[in-house]
Amino acid sequence: MGRIICEDHGVQPFYEMCIHLFDALESGIWPEMKTLPIIDTYLCQSCFDEYRIEKRPIFSLEDFSTLSTDQQEKIEKQITTIYDTLELKGKCVECVKAIQLQDTKNNNRPVPFQAFENTLMHREQATIDQLGEWLRSQFRFQKSKYILTNNDDALFIKSGAMTYPLSIKIYYVIDATEQMQILSLIEQFFETVPQKQRKVSFYEAEHWRYQQNGEIMRILPGDELLLLEKEVY
Repeated sequence: MGRIICEDHGVQPFYEMCIHLFDALESGIWPEMKTLPIIDTYLCQSCFDEYRIEKRPIFSLEDFSTLSTDQQEKIEKQITTIYDTLELKGKCVECVKAIQLQDTKNNNRPVPFQAFENTLMHREQATIDQLGEWLRSQFRFQKSKYILTNNDDALFIKSGAMTYPLSIKIYYVIDATEQMQILSLIEQFFETVPQKQRKVSFYEAEHWRYQQNGEIMRILPGDELLLLEKEVY
């Protein structure tokens, strides 16, 4: 799955779909969705019917891998031919979830996922930056060992989205009194912020793993000891 820069949710995975589904979602309509086998591109009912996909063998990737090479090549050619004729667009996963949530509310159906409507998202980045500035002005954090932070504090604040809350990660603050002090500071800040859903996590220390893939290096969190976590949902 690729990535897209969304004005509301920042860098996010996206669903690839036919133009008809995209237009419906852009209008706030939650349509019925079908999928193109193997590729898992989303199609509207009209595209699904036009290409007679229901009449074709539908395989999961697991089943597809058990086929002979000749069978795989034949199916790949059929699917690729359909794929190449479709007009496709990408839509942020979190935007799709927001439309799905509104549809379930409009139709009085159970929400199919835990929703975080009341959290600070990318569109409120200015407020998130203010939170970081407020905490740094009130507490002295240790410096981070993460090489991309340019010796910044070991305080990581990540915007939330429809399926996860604002995340505040703090390292090296192991004293319980200091942890309570920081939680109190965060509580003070959110007294005037309407989007209150958040998760605050205190870790003993950082542990970063570096993965080299050709010219690209990925930096991932390793095993870290969680000391305290507080969720406001």
